[in-house]
This record gives sequence, structure tokens and C-alpha cells, in this order.
Amino acid sequence: MAPLTVAIVGAGPGGLTAALALRNAGHKVDVFERSSFTKPGGFRLALGPNALRVLESVGVGIEAVGARSMHNEVFHNGETKEWTHNENFDYVKPKYGTDWVIVDRPAVQREQMKQASVTPAGLQQIDIHLSSEVAYIRPEEKRIVLKNEREHKADLIIIANGVHSTLVNSLVDGNIPPLQYSRTAYRVEVPMEKMQQDPEIWNTWKDHDYDIVSFAIREKRALLMTGVQGLGGDHSGERHGLLMSPSMKMVDGSDADYNMVVPPEEAAKYVSDFHPMIQRWVGMSQHTTVWTSVYRESLENMARENLIGIGDAVHAHLPHHGQGASSAIEDGASIGPFLDASDPGLTPESLPEYLKHWESFRKPRARCVHLFSIRWPLPLEQIKPDIAKVYDGPLPPHNQDHTEVMWDFLFGYDVLKEAKKAVTKMRVESNGLVNGH
Repeated sequence: MAPLTVAIVGAGPGGLTAALALRNAGHKVDVFERSSFTKPGGFRLALGPNALRVLESVGVGIEAVGARSMHNEVFHNGETKEWTHNENFDYVKPKYGTDWVIVDRPAVQREQMKQASVTPAGLQQIDIHLSSEVAYIRPEEKRIVLKNEREHKADLIIIANGVHSTLVNSLVDGNIPPLQYSRTAYRVEVPMEKMQQDPEIWNTWKDHDYDIVSFAIREKRALLMTGVQGLGGDHSGERHGLLMSPSMKMVDGSDADYNMVVPPEEAAKYVSDFHPMIQRWVGMSQHTTVWTSVYRESLENMARENLIGIGDAVHAHLPHHGQGASSAIEDGASIGPFLDASDPGLTPESLPEYLKHWESFRKPRARCVHLFSIRWPLPLEQIKPDIAKVYDGPLPPHNQDHTEVMWDFLFGYDVLKEAKKAVTKMRVESNGLVNGH
């Protein structure tokens, strides 16, 4: 058959993974991104082995994106600075094939776009259109319409433009707005060279191998996070983020408040009851923002006719084991095996049936992991009734943070392996659909 034409809205990690997977499956892909990507800003992602395996499959290696492995998290009393306990993650790589890492989101996107710019022999070029915001979608006409009124027609349209997407309303009947979580976070960026000038801060940090040093007071928490922007062995150029999660709400959950710059003094008030070392550290900040935690209940549909949604657009996570970005990457990669251009049964007319098969494979697992995220810290027994409505697969015995049984469930999952199994089953059960391919 002739390759499908694909339009992807959003050049985040999920959208770009889908672009690479579908290009590698033999299709013609165009990506439309509202940003110009001229600013180096962005935020850090925690990615588990389940996502890193997928990125490797589309040519994006962890070395190329400057990922930093997380080997441990060390916990201290926030008032006294006394050590309480630590959690070690050294077993992650031997067991799951790669580490749990922190990486700058823009670095992942840059490497994905680099891979997209190289067209392997026999495949078609991926065209990425920056500063190209999509205003609305006409699914029945297989068209997207940009803000500048330019139109683009495609056999398959993928919505991957994040939690604030309104385009996903085309997947459901009605408007499904994002929801604001009751917690927000201050993000404080402190240059490494400033940390080195304070012996107490520097010794606390370097003694723990540049991973995560946590200070907690009741419901408040301060994290000296792994620095990932500087790639030199001397850690030059790194900017270390301090994540603090107070119980507070912004005025609204609008997109403008997602990364709102605030005076450093505002964050300083939050740590006024912490150890003086933490107070000094916050005072070193060169860039302080407020990040409002926004999520979305899973949409009922991930696919509708020739339209699908992936990532935060359809199941936006709250922070939980780094599975928000990982889930988006899994979504994007899992489409490829279902839409192999060499399949003689795959045509623009039969595409909706193929997408139903993809949705029946991907939605249960994605919604289950999403529920772990948005229902945390409820114990598994309280979440199980909701999970049972959408997922009937194996579950961990409990959902306690940073435990090997949770890693087995999350990090041990191989979405490409499972997708290929599902495609084989689809071909056996739907012989007419795929003409015996």
C-alpha cells in the first residue's frame, strides 16, 4: 500500500517519538509545533528504563541527551539537617537494562529532532513546522487548520500538544478542561559555582554523589536535585533545581501560570523554618518560578476515526516515578507496530479499525499507570476499584514509592515487545482486516 500521511500536533517527547516511530514504519510525517524553540528554557524530566528503551529504539541514546543517572536519594531532617535514611537505586540498571535518569527536556527534543532530520534510505523525510500553532481540527475532512489559516490534510492526525490542549475535545463529546492539583512547587535554579562557594552546601551535596538530597519538614520538602545542564566532568555550567511542594493554589490553572517567574523572596519565605543552610541555598537562586501542578483525568477515548491523542493531552500525570513523560513516549512508540506500511490491509479507509486495535492495546495500561499518579498517596487497595474499571492485567502487591515491586511494574514493562505481541494477535484474530499479512 501507499504510505499514510500523518500530521502530529506538538513536538514534545511524545509527539516526536510518534513521528520517528511512524517514519520508521514507512509513513510520511509532518509535525506542527507552536513554539519556535529559540529559547533554551525548559524543565527536567525523570525517565525510567521503560522510556529509555523506547528512545533507544528510535535512535535517541541517553549519552546524547546528557542524562544523569540517579543512584540514590538521601533524606535529612529539614530543621536539623540530620541524616535519617537513604534509598539506593544501584540495582535498577542491572535489573532493567539502564538507569533511572534525570534529563533536560529540551535536550531530549533536540536529539529527537536531530534524528528526524536524518532520513534513512527507503523512508520519507519528517517535516517539522515550528511556530505553527494549530487552531482547530476538522476530523471529518481529515484536516488541521493553523492560526494563520493555512490548512494541512492527513490520513492520520495525532494530538500530542500537552495538558492544556483543547484540540482533544475532538476525541470526546464536550469540553474536558485540565484540573489543578492542590499542590504547587517553587523551582529554584542555583548555579554550581555558587554552591561551591559555600563549604557546607558543597560538602552536603558532593558527599552524596550528585544525586538527590532531600530535606523534609512535615508536609514541606526541599530537594537538591541532580544537575543535568552542564556536561563537563567538573560540573561547570550546571544549574541545580530545588523543588519545594507547599500546599497552596495559584489564582487559576492557566497556561500562563505554568512556569511563572516570582521574586526569590517568595521562595525564601517557604524555607524560613528550614535549616540555615537551605535558606542560604534558596537565597543563591538566579531564577525562581512557580510551577502549578495540572493534570487531566484520562479521556474516555484515545482514538476516534482517523484521530488519536497521546501523552498529557489525554492522560496528564502528576509527578510519580517519572511516568508522565515516560507514558507519553510509550504512547508514541506503540503506534508504529500497529501501522506498518508494508501491511497490505492498511489503507486510509481501514485505518480507523487499526486505531481501534491500538487503542484497545494501549488505553488500559496507560490509564492504570495514570491512576497510580493522580490517586497517590492513596494505598493500592483504595485505588484498585478504579483500576479494575479500565485494566485487568497484573498489578504490583503495593504502590509504595521507590520500591522494587513498583519498579518491576513500571520499569520492567516493555511497550514495544507487548505491542508486537498485540499486533500478532490482531493479525490472527482479524484475518480479513490484514489480508493474511
